[in-house]
Amino acid sequence: MTDDRELRWDLPWDDTAPAQARRLLSSALGPLTPDDLLLIASELVTNAYRHGLAPLLLCARQHDAEIEVEIEQTAAVARPEVLTVDETSIGGRGLALVNQLADAWQWTESEGRLRVSAILRLR
Repeated sequence: MTDDRELRWDLPWDDTAPAQARRLLSSALGPLTPDDLLLIASELVTNAYRHGLAPLLLCARQHDAEIEVEIEQTAAVARPEVLTVDETSIGGRGLALVNQLADAWQWTESEGRLRVSAILRLR
């Protein structure tokens, strides 16, 4: 992927979407794809599938020394938030991982679409 290029993929609305997102990003970015980026994308897609509504779109953009991944879906009632969990919690760690690994992340909602994006600086 070259600077200032955007890639967009429709993802299936099923539990294979996170793995497909990782494969698509790895294929587009090549062998030097950061593992942290793949984990971030996987968590964002998992959250979208579990808490949102179809259709599901994955976007990737590279600007200078950073890559942004964005998940776009039909807005639902739930909004992304970092949850406080403990060692006995079964889930709820996805956005905490994104918050820890990404250099920045945010969500926006417009015209019935929810977008969650994360930026990872290439080191």
